[in-house]
Amino acid sequence: MLTTPRIFSLLLTFSAVVLAAPASSAETSAKDLEPRLPKAVVYDKCTEKNTIALAFADGPSRWTGRIVEKLNNAGAKATFYVNGQYGRGHCIYKPDYVRHLRRAYEGGHQIVSHTWSHRNLKGLQKSKVRDELEKLDDALLKILGIKPAFLAPPFHSYDDRVLEVVAKNGQDVVTWDEGAETYVFRQEYYEEILNRHPDNVLLITWDDYGIPNYDNLLDWILTHFKAKGYNFVTVAECLGGKQPYLKEQGVLAAALAFSSLVAALPADVNERSVWMEARKTKHAKVYKHCTKKHDVALMFQNGPYHYNAHIVDVLAQYDAKATFFVVGQGNECIYSDDNVSNLRKAYNAGHQIATQGWYAQDWSEISTPDLKNSLDKVNDALEKVLGLKPRFVNPPDNKYSKDDLAVVAEEKQVVVLSDFDSGDSHGLHTSDSKKRYEELAKKKPKNVLAMNTESNQPTAFEILPFALETLKAKGYKFVTVSECLGGVDPYVSTGQPQDRDVSVFKRSSTTVTNLAIPSHLGLAEASQADPVIQALLDK
Repeated sequence: MLTTPRIFSLLLTFSAVVLAAPASSAETSAKDLEPRLPKAVVYDKCTEKNTIALAFADGPSRWTGRIVEKLNNAGAKATFYVNGQYGRGHCIYKPDYVRHLRRAYEGGHQIVSHTWSHRNLKGLQKSKVRDELEKLDDALLKILGIKPAFLAPPFHSYDDRVLEVVAKNGQDVVTWDEGAETYVFRQEYYEEILNRHPDNVLLITWDDYGIPNYDNLLDWILTHFKAKGYNFVTVAECLGGKQPYLKEQGVLAAALAFSSLVAALPADVNERSVWMEARKTKHAKVYKHCTKKHDVALMFQNGPYHYNAHIVDVLAQYDAKATFFVVGQGNECIYSDDNVSNLRKAYNAGHQIATQGWYAQDWSEISTPDLKNSLDKVNDALEKVLGLKPRFVNPPDNKYSKDDLAVVAEEKQVVVLSDFDSGDSHGLHTSDSKKRYEELAKKKPKNVLAMNTESNQPTAFEILPFALETLKAKGYKFVTVSECLGGVDPYVSTGQPQDRDVSVFKRSSTTVTNLAIPSHLGLAEASQADPVIQALLDK
């Protein structure tokens, strides 16, 4: 039996041995006692022959949507190495970035984690590495409903501790074997790769450097690598079809989950994100063609304009009805006296009033909250000017997304597209626009949704009379969009005109003063009645 003095003696002996041992020996012993943790697998090149995996890093950015569009048009797939917050002003929760990411994901492109803030992970404490991974995973789960199966460490930099954290997070590591320098924006670099003709390519370039540096070159890459027999695939596909995501619950579920995040966001992001992320459950109906035979629905965009009255007079000569897709601020402001008068003349003559938004902007270039604001403003203007809220909305150039349809549905509106365009808004010569109508008449389609531009003088004075004469000779009837669709209600609501707002811009500043103008008064009359309005107009 060990007595207390004996135990004390042994402890003293053991302490002396430890103190006498070299420091390196003690450190090595401590390290040997650490558990050996599993490490993530590292993939630095593709395994499938004749594949090229383009990886766009450091996004999302304002260029992501354009890159996705080019890839989709070419039938190519790619991978986006995304960050949560990288550089000043970059935040993955920005509405534009959310929208771009969803387009990429829904287009079949792969999303890979590139950490939250693009830090060099090598040498970081495990807790900080874990934080970089988990913050981005959480964001992507809320935005897209996914957790990526791959991490791409920034700067191609990692160590054993990083691999252990990544493995514990359930992920593997992917890097690249080509790219990563500014020369990726030179065509010669890609020509050299094609000359080598490797079995496969895993090439990193930058999302946030954007289209100005990359626009034509990306087209060149997509064309020439395809011509050499390469297939543009995702990273997961180029690795033999590995699973790209550990979780994949879908964008809709993510939108619902995202609503719980809104209150915790910074104020500037929160205000822009509440609507967009919390209410994506319905999508507006899209009408692409008329339903009634021998109907032509003439559509006029980019008004009201001072040619409007003449167009209405020409239509009357042919007993024709049309639909005017007005904007709030195009070539002229919707609240001007002439435009109010012209709109009321068109509406009272039985023509349909619809809209494209406050501005005739490409919807793919504006955020979801901005689109909602655009529709709200023009709907408010039309309620004041005509006492109505239009049912039908046309996205300029027929471009829209599912997110856009959610905005339109929230407004209780629907989308209608044109299936014929006179080309007058794209600089087509008058004779060529007429030729388009001639060719249309020869084809004798069952019905037509024909888009024209109200603010184009040749349209009002030459193209429109020609189109009416040509199509009438073929037995077509000219009706509103609502009528050609079988009588869909053209308006969400109708009532009496209200006092309207007139935005008066001071020439010396960008300040806007909103003035309530009684509905029965014109701007000139109102200025005589109110010296404040007159003073602003004089400046």
